[in-house]
Amino acid sequence: MSVRYTGDVSRSMSVRYTGDTDETMLIGAPGLRDASGGIVEFGSDGVKIASEPYDQERNNDYFGYALTSGKFLGDGANYIALGGPRGNSGTGQVKIVKLVNSSHYEVQEIVNGEEPGSYFGSVLCAVDVDNKNRDVLVVGAPFYGNLTQINIDVNNINEDEGKVYVYGYDSTSSMFKELQQLSGSNTKNSRFGSAICSPGDINNDGALDLVIGAPGSDSVVMLKSSPTISMEVSLKTSLVNPVNVIQDDDERFAIQVCFKYTGDKSSPPDVIVNYTVFIDNSMTQQGIQERILAEDGSYTVAGDKKVIRGYEIPQCSTNYTVVVQKYRVKDIVTPVTFVVKYAIKHQSGTGLNCSESPCPVISAFDAKRQVPDADFFIEKIKFKKDCGPDNICETDMKLNVDPKYNYGRPDTLVRGPLAGFHLDVNVTNLREPSYGTVLKVDAPYYISYLKVKTYSLPAVRCSPRNINETKSILECELSDLEQPFVTSRVDRFTIYFEARHTPVVNTFDVNINLETKSVDINMSNNKRVLQMKVESSADIAFEGFGNPELFVTSKTKVDKVTHRFDFTNNGPSILESHMGSHSIFTVKYPSVVIDQKSILKVSELNFVVPVETLYFDCGSSIIKTIVPGSSRLNSTRTYQLKQRDEAIENGLNYNCESGGCKMVECAISPLGVKAFVTVKLSYDMDVDILAKVKRQSSKVESLSVSSVATASMPPNIGLTTPLSHSAFVSRNRIILSRLRRKSQYARHR
Repeated sequence: MSVRYTGDVSRSMSVRYTGDTDETMLIGAPGLRDASGGIVEFGSDGVKIASEPYDQERNNDYFGYALTSGKFLGDGANYIALGGPRGNSGTGQVKIVKLVNSSHYEVQEIVNGEEPGSYFGSVLCAVDVDNKNRDVLVVGAPFYGNLTQINIDVNNINEDEGKVYVYGYDSTSSMFKELQQLSGSNTKNSRFGSAICSPGDINNDGALDLVIGAPGSDSVVMLKSSPTISMEVSLKTSLVNPVNVIQDDDERFAIQVCFKYTGDKSSPPDVIVNYTVFIDNSMTQQGIQERILAEDGSYTVAGDKKVIRGYEIPQCSTNYTVVVQKYRVKDIVTPVTFVVKYAIKHQSGTGLNCSESPCPVISAFDAKRQVPDADFFIEKIKFKKDCGPDNICETDMKLNVDPKYNYGRPDTLVRGPLAGFHLDVNVTNLREPSYGTVLKVDAPYYISYLKVKTYSLPAVRCSPRNINETKSILECELSDLEQPFVTSRVDRFTIYFEARHTPVVNTFDVNINLETKSVDINMSNNKRVLQMKVESSADIAFEGFGNPELFVTSKTKVDKVTHRFDFTNNGPSILESHMGSHSIFTVKYPSVVIDQKSILKVSELNFVVPVETLYFDCGSSIIKTIVPGSSRLNSTRTYQLKQRDEAIENGLNYNCESGGCKMVECAISPLGVKAFVTVKLSYDMDVDILAKVKRQSSKVESLSVSSVATASMPPNIGLTTPLSHSAFVSRNRIILSRLRRKSQYARHR
């Protein structure tokens, strides 16, 4: 046959020669009809361009990107498989179709990809693996990356690792369905499934083999085919009232492994199945001793069973007695898990003759299972619970939480060394018993659990669980997996928390969840989210003193005049820096210079600060010197301050209330509770200062010398809501040491 066609088939991506008597050639046309895709068929009766009826929603699905044909549906007829790697909203899709006329095809079956972007359906291959004149469809998804695991384990994602799916007709269910999933090396970027073909029977075992490429790993995988048989596996117990439920008085019971073998006449008439039963397997995985064991003290039983094809009634193994270890049953909620592993045993004396044909294997694949190609079966048996005839505990737990704060604030957590809060908790069960009832408190890492106080029995037990650097969880057990939280029970308890390490934040959340292993029919009652408002608040004492208070100018020589300012943080919050802001202390002090001579000047300016002070800075114009031996019981540190390169200029700046005075400004942090800062100023003053000033200004009748100190706190400190007003100055400003000389007397405040 020779074909020449010069028309546009919309960027052909795949070709299939059917080899039928009509010698038909199929060409995929993924760009047809706005890239919804279709088929171009060359045959003895000419050229056909076929697609589905136009639907805008299928634009860019690319059907025909991959194409093959085969006997897929068990009726002996040939069908066409079209791959659309961008179909089904991006997960990819494959359609089994049949041409009905020269322009349309009819869809018979559809299979969908499981992951967007995997390019499921970009590679297709049809192969008769068991020589039964019936093809399976092998579908490649080379860009599959296991992204469905992203919410479980991000480390389990292998981008573009690739995956291959096998679909075929199941004669038992008369359905076209997924039979198997194949994975390569699970290596990132290997793109397993980029090419798939059947080169024939490579190893001469009578079955066609499959070759799969993985270009990203420079590897080709060859899969050898073996015939498969269908085997239903079940576990039967002697627990009958009700079925598979362990009663309180059950000390032992029997188990059997049962098999039902189906297949056509080409299948062996009988097989021997080797099996192993793992008893109470879920407990073993948790590192807990099993609640049930075999009569001989082991945790497994094993054996062989000859199974004959075609029996309607399952064929069961011998009885095995298992014992309930009552003293180990501390959990009646988690079912007892029996895991049955099984495989065909190849030996002489059975219906198998592996020298003449490949030995069959059991087709254990079930796409609906968590492990689709598992070679094991799981049976779960429950314990009897006090939850009605259905043995299902439908509970309705109700949670109430009332927060209370230290320092007497009704709705705010005040930061400080004694900061904390407690939760008054009330839990009620309105319906059937609740097993494994746990209260979980999720709080930031800086919140620490102190204790729990219980007002009802049994006592509540709480244990902290630090999760990471930003989160901590407290778990309080209200009932275990053996003794439930019974109907109408009410638990009242208080949980105490310490919060002294709370950083400067406006709010933080505390999430409280009540969890149960029973079935809670109203989960809305089980959760509370508390938004905790946070404030910093301080009771500030700010006072000033002058010395001496009074002297006679004509008779007293004044060597030194001192001013002193005392600042105390009475708490409860620490005054600490926030976003670069510190507590700022500003001191304005007077000076009088006449004819370039200082009549009034500061001889010493000292700051006394706590030794815990981490930051003390007065700017580049100030020279800072630590005064040795000035510490009070090693609790303070004294700094002497001097203006750098201070110029002497004439001026009568003796009243700092009016401005014009010299100034020093120092930033300090932190200032803990009960921490204090003292500012001391010592002045040298001429005894004739009043007369000399009057000669400069005839309007001066009296002289008033004053210094001013101002304290401003970081913006996060709630000074507008102090806890005590006894010593608090609303403007944080104190005017000190009015030195007055009236005629022969002067008063210094």
